[in-house]
Amino acid sequence: MASLAARLRLARELEGPYAFLREPGPWFVALVALGAAARAWLVLATEGTYDVSIWESHARAVLADGLAGAYRAVPLLNHPPVAAISVSWLLALSESTGLPFAWLLRAPIAALDLASAFLLLALLRDSPWRWLAAGLYAIHPVAIILSAYHGNSDSSIAFFLLLAAIAAVRGEPLRSGAAVGVSLWIKLPGLLALPALVLFFPRWRDRSACALAAGAVAVVAYLPMLAIDPGLLYRNVFAYRGQILHSTAGVPIWGPLGFLLPLFDVAGAARPQVNAFARAWNEYDTIVVLVPILAFAWLRRDERGAFGLGKTLAACFAVTYGFSMRWAFQYLAWSAPFWLLAGRGWFAGATLLTSAYLYGLYAWVCGDPLLRGEWDFIGHPHWPGWLVLVRNAAVVFFMSVTVIDLYRAARKALRPAP
Repeated sequence: MASLAARLRLARELEGPYAFLREPGPWFVALVALGAAARAWLVLATEGTYDVSIWESHARAVLADGLAGAYRAVPLLNHPPVAAISVSWLLALSESTGLPFAWLLRAPIAALDLASAFLLLALLRDSPWRWLAAGLYAIHPVAIILSAYHGNSDSSIAFFLLLAAIAAVRGEPLRSGAAVGVSLWIKLPGLLALPALVLFFPRWRDRSACALAAGAVAVVAYLPMLAIDPGLLYRNVFAYRGQILHSTAGVPIWGPLGFLLPLFDVAGAARPQVNAFARAWNEYDTIVVLVPILAFAWLRRDERGAFGLGKTLAACFAVTYGFSMRWAFQYLAWSAPFWLLAGRGWFAGATLLTSAYLYGLYAWVCGDPLLRGEWDFIGHPHWPGWLVLVRNAAVVFFMSVTVIDLYRAARKALRPAP
């Protein structure tokens, strides 16, 4: 027993037989090569989800009608101008070269995601865990599937948030805010990380600089559309709240109500109250998520270093994963690199449960363990019990860590000074 405890201590401290993990070596090269090969395989050998065809239709609308015309004709085009125009260029390149659009859409995102592993090296430059963290992210199943297979831009958000975190840890508020601003050119979830990044800086002058830099850089990409039709931009992009997605048989893909409501699905007078509770949760979903995120950002504002900030960011996004009903698979990519900084148990739980859920669902829907089959989500309306169980376990995990982390942060913040 003592020997096991000693070996665990050595593993925790990367000493003894585990000391090689403190430095790059063949093991690190092998992990990066494996991650690159897996991403390349998924980009080149699979079709991706419905998001690939949805993006193609959006890009075709931009090419045919211009950006403003596409926003008017396609209300579901909820991506910011830079993202929409960039993907339309990829479609034009596909048509001029004959290269599959699915390749061109996913390859840059997969490359950015693999580059995020090396950003972890920069973020953890003073930590003995830096090489192991980077290697683990290179082969992270959620990162690989969502960047190289799924067919959306969400993995790039994590790349820019890592840049923002690196700048914040180095005491550079303008660069940190600018990185968040660039992320807002692609999608808006960087706003969920902005309070934590702003409050990470001890001085209000730096906090203001970070926030202003984020806003100034972000607005540059929106100015042309703001000049043309600000109402249209607001309706399509800024007012978009996400969707409550489910199978054609009504099986929700995620969310607390997906398993809480069946527990309280009782007959009689209680049924109307349960339904009213569900409607209220859906209606005030944004408040349910934003209040704990702001609380985390404030309560953990004194947490220093890469691990302190990384845990705060992981906790902020966990609120969305645990308590929002307006959710899509690719949202997990927003914060996956920061799971490595949230603690060993946090990282292991999030990784194992979400990997099992995503891979299990995707392989089942495709009918192929290598994800080579056609994405037939509509053709799979009734989910097997094991898949629902894994989904529920993943949601419960994020709900639980949110409550536990919020309690710990509040207790620490309210503890009297010695």
